Amino acid sequence: MNSEIYKPGETAIIVVDIQTPFYSGFPGISDTNPDFPDSIRKFLSAARENGFRICHVNQESLSGKDNWLETWYRKNGRDWV
Repeated sequence: MNSEIYKPGETAIIVVDIQTPFYSGFPGISDTNPDFPDSIRKFLSAARENGFRICHVNQESLSGKDNWLETWYRKNGRDWV
């Protein structure tokens, strides 16, 4: 990261839905970037070491209240971490 352009006190890194179930089931990611998990880990580690703020965002769905959740279960099963 270029600290002249991206200043830690003025820049936040927002990480959206980078959880194993969201990227592990998509062949396009493993085919084009097999080191995706390690790359993200290294990037966030370097950002933290340089004082950048990191914000992790993930969606929370309520069973019985969210139609999307049932679609996810049909596709991926109920037991995933």
